[in-house]
Parts: sequence; structure tokens; C-alpha cells
Amino acid sequence: MRCVPSGIRDCVIPFFEYLVWFVTHYLMAAAIVHGKRMKALRRVWKPQLIESTSPDAHDLYPDLV
Repeated sequence: MRCVPSGIRDCVIPFFEYLVWFVTHYLMAAAIVHGKRMKALRRVWKPQLIESTSPDAHDLYPDLV
């Protein structure tokens, strides 16, 4: 995956309209800490993290409904 530079953001990843990834937490405080850590990651690392933990990623929405 490569980044495409743009004037609006530092990096725009092609073919990603919305990148959604979630982790369940039992405590709200843990969820907040995790969310802040994820926001601190550089944008390029997020898709790499998702691809490394779930290489056969698919749309989870039908499973949630």
C-alpha cells in the first residue's frame, strides 16, 4: 500500500473510503486510552496494523446487524 500526497492531508490512502476497526473493551477508561493511542499513530501505520492482525479482512457490517 502506498500513500498519495495531497494538499488537504498529509497522506491519502487510495481505495479507502472509510477505514473502520474496533476493539471491545470492558472498561471505558481502557477504551479512551486505546483511542488516544490510535489517534497518535501516524496514518500510514493504521492500515498496516489492521492488515497484520487481520490479513483476510472483510466487511463486518452484515455480521453486526
